[in-house]
Amino acid sequence: GHYGVARYFGVKVAEFALGFGPKIWGRQDRLGTHWSLRAIPLGGFVKFVGDGDMTSRPRADDQNAMDARVDALSYLALWKRALIVAAGPVANLVLAFALFTFQIALVGQGVHEPVIGKVLDQSPAQAAGLRPGDRIRRAGGQDITKFLDISLVFEANLGREVDLTIEREGVVLDLKVQSTSLGDSPAFKPGIWPHLKIKILEVEDGSPAARMGLRAGDMVVGYNDKLLADLQDFFETRQDHIGRPMTLHIERAGQAMDLEGVPEARYIDSSDGQPIQVGAFGMQIAIVENHQRLGLLAAMGIAQQELRRFSLLIFKLPGQFIQRQRSLDDLGGPIRIAEEVGQVVIFAPSKVLLLAALLSLQLGILNLFPIPVLDGGHLLLYGAEAIWRRPLPPALVQWLYRLGGIVLLLFFILVTANDIRRVFTG
Repeated sequence: GHYGVARYFGVKVAEFALGFGPKIWGRQDRLGTHWSLRAIPLGGFVKFVGDGDMTSRPRADDQNAMDARVDALSYLALWKRALIVAAGPVANLVLAFALFTFQIALVGQGVHEPVIGKVLDQSPAQAAGLRPGDRIRRAGGQDITKFLDISLVFEANLGREVDLTIEREGVVLDLKVQSTSLGDSPAFKPGIWPHLKIKILEVEDGSPAARMGLRAGDMVVGYNDKLLADLQDFFETRQDHIGRPMTLHIERAGQAMDLEGVPEARYIDSSDGQPIQVGAFGMQIAIVENHQRLGLLAAMGIAQQELRRFSLLIFKLPGQFIQRQRSLDDLGGPIRIAEEVGQVVIFAPSKVLLLAALLSLQLGILNLFPIPVLDGGHLLLYGAEAIWRRPLPPALVQWLYRLGGIVLLLFFILVTANDIRRVFTG
């Protein structure tokens, strides 16, 4: 975004870099732009002629010389400079919209029914009386069609009670549930998990699954008298029942049945090459999701709604942290991002475009925050320059950029500390 609009206005781009830190590759094109790849893959930067550094801050001692160059950023009218700065975050938002659209049109929306599979102990949901098997019809005045809608409603109403309309065994009930932050808990707010279904793709001959009568096409909906909600708990339960009977609750051609089998011990290699014992039934499985695939125009409409909804949640985050409705432990940095990407690639590859859209959206919005060094900080200073009708004093600009750099450094230290703590505490 920065590069394209700058070139449109005739500004010479000195460098276009992917990442930060030491340069590991670079080449210069015929227009004089040096394209480089840096060692730290956290974003990147565009450096224009006349920039004092990669934050596009002009060199105070070189300002007059730069004003004489028609291809320098500082030569442009203020509104053009503002457009160049704003073009970066706008490009992030446009990319997020495009990725949302392609995800919905090509892959479809992965939809879990709004049925509760598990209620977390000592959670707001448990305090309100929610139970596994409850179907949520409305939340916060909105009709609920998929499980993700529930979490988004609670995210938008942190610190307040949310009205719920649920259906339980054919009876409609109205409840009020407090929306609070659950910290590091992987459960959906307000402490609930969706009811999952696992489809059996293949059954090995002579395996425990074959002996207990499981077939390809069967759906595993629960085990040991509880609904399937947490895959990790299912795998751990299977591990704990090696050599002991375990009951699977199955749906087959619309009929419910319970089948009992004994998981057997198998060994897989860990990342360090050491064998790890796991429990296995001897079947290939896949999580069942309903995918709603739409035409391009309909997908664009849904993408616009998703973009608006997630954007509002991101804009509410600073206020939620300030009011202590959300813990700072919720913040994560590069390590957590890498973990999330890895989980999606392994367990839900169909959601890679969705994750990329969310990361691009977050980056675009966070870059608009009014902190010097960020694009929003540039725009704030340009706004002050427009009101004052002359450039701000260089000493003031230098001080503001140092302050912005300190804020970002402290933020980076915080999220990195959170990442390290998660790694060592599990």
